[in-house]
Amino acid sequence: MSASDRFDVFGLQPADAGSVTAAAAAASAAGVGLLDLEFYRDAERVAANFRRLLDTTQGHVGLRITARSASLAKSLLALAGERPLTLIFTGSPSDQAQAHAKLKPAAHHAVLAELTDSAMPSALKYAHAGYVAKGHEAGGWVGADTSYILAQKLLGKLDKPVYVQGGVGVNTAAGLRALGAAGVVLDDQLLLLSESPLPIAQQNEIARLNGAETRLYGELVDAPCRVYSRPGNPALKAADEDGRAVETGALPMAEWRDKLEALVSWNGGETLMPLGQGIGVAARYRDRYRTVGRVIAAIRKASLKNIETAAKLDFMAPGAPLAKSHGTQFPLCQGPMTRVSDSPAFAYEVSKSGALPFLALALMRGPQVLEMLQQTKALMTQNGSELPWGVGMLGFVPHSLREEQIAAVWQCKPTFALIAGGRPDQAAHFEKEGIPTYIHAPAPALLKMYIEQGAKRFVFEGRECGGHIGPLASFPLWEQMIETLLDNVPAGGESDYHVLFAGGIHDARSGAMLGALTAPLA
Repeated sequence: MSASDRFDVFGLQPADAGSVTAAAAAASAAGVGLLDLEFYRDAERVAANFRRLLDTTQGHVGLRITARSASLAKSLLALAGERPLTLIFTGSPSDQAQAHAKLKPAAHHAVLAELTDSAMPSALKYAHAGYVAKGHEAGGWVGADTSYILAQKLLGKLDKPVYVQGGVGVNTAAGLRALGAAGVVLDDQLLLLSESPLPIAQQNEIARLNGAETRLYGELVDAPCRVYSRPGNPALKAADEDGRAVETGALPMAEWRDKLEALVSWNGGETLMPLGQGIGVAARYRDRYRTVGRVIAAIRKASLKNIETAAKLDFMAPGAPLAKSHGTQFPLCQGPMTRVSDSPAFAYEVSKSGALPFLALALMRGPQVLEMLQQTKALMTQNGSELPWGVGMLGFVPHSLREEQIAAVWQCKPTFALIAGGRPDQAAHFEKEGIPTYIHAPAPALLKMYIEQGAKRFVFEGRECGGHIGPLASFPLWEQMIETLLDNVPAGGESDYHVLFAGGIHDARSGAMLGALTAPLA
């Protein structure tokens, strides 16, 4: 793993909020303070805020610009005079080109193109110095790929710097730096810090969120927009009705986009906030770091320290502690996949090659399970010693079916088990029979509760996985789970805990990213 010498941190805040303190603080911390012109409602306040930002700090500042806001942005550029700005153009390639043509930014401005799809770079027809890769978990208009997947598709494959936005945090930023990102864009993560641009009532409303509460509109028509609103807000009902109408063809796409944008703003009340899953770490960052400057400093420090720690400990190498605990060559597992990993021969090849396989029991009846496990057991023990193997079960199947499957498991005694949708008491049942058992933990509050109930083996599975998944994308999920483990695992007992990360991990580069972001756990 390697990291570039420079790693920039951008702080993005709503342009027509009550203050510019978050953007100004980011600029003062040697980051880049940005005002976001998407979803603005009050042009006069935006102009006043931009003047205030220019007057407050001599650091790097800029604007995020849509085609709709291009005329306003042009007037703001005039206010900046000869001062260099960072300008991020967002929207479709044609929208970005239209906005760029209207502004005609001078050469002293740094122009970045926002990407929500890995195919976009070839379609951009205006001069730009780099890219912002905005993932599916970010707020507002997004694409289909999460930050984790989009970063893997783009980093190392473009000849210009790439900055990543969407669900990033202190540890995931380290993973991105290891993969070659030039920096990250913080948005929701800043909304509860002392410089928050939001009123206290709005901060209190979003402080309890972990990101799973956000909603997507337009996903079925390939135009996803992520928002949040408290339950019962009339804007949600209106958005739901319009969403169904555009999906059935009863509402034209352009009209639907206009109607949805009219419902979205940061002004509170009966509107939808363009909030992303990065909000899940905001309360923790408020309590730990308090200020924007300290969060930026923590990201810069951890992004290097995590990479150094991962390289030093080499905990993803052959013979690493997790591999030793599994009796495998590599700290790798093959997840249970219905109608894929229900083959004894497949499991044997995985185990023989050095990883831990899990046979998917799915909804098989007891006799089917017994036959499959007996065949697997025979393959795994054919050379005198048993290769490691496991079973993957669903914790929510009907009780009678579960009992049939368990009876077969007890007869064949696999070396490990994994229960999707399981509970600590279910895992404890297997552990008493001498079968170490993993359970999925889909949210930080559940992980904390599971630790308190005695569970010690967990799977953190982001939305990028197939099959039964939780609501959070990998980056926001993993960031919150790492911090929850660090806060709640009892001191002195760390080595008793075993953790698997699942979703989108497929090669050396994604492994390097995972190594850097999980280094504090190792």
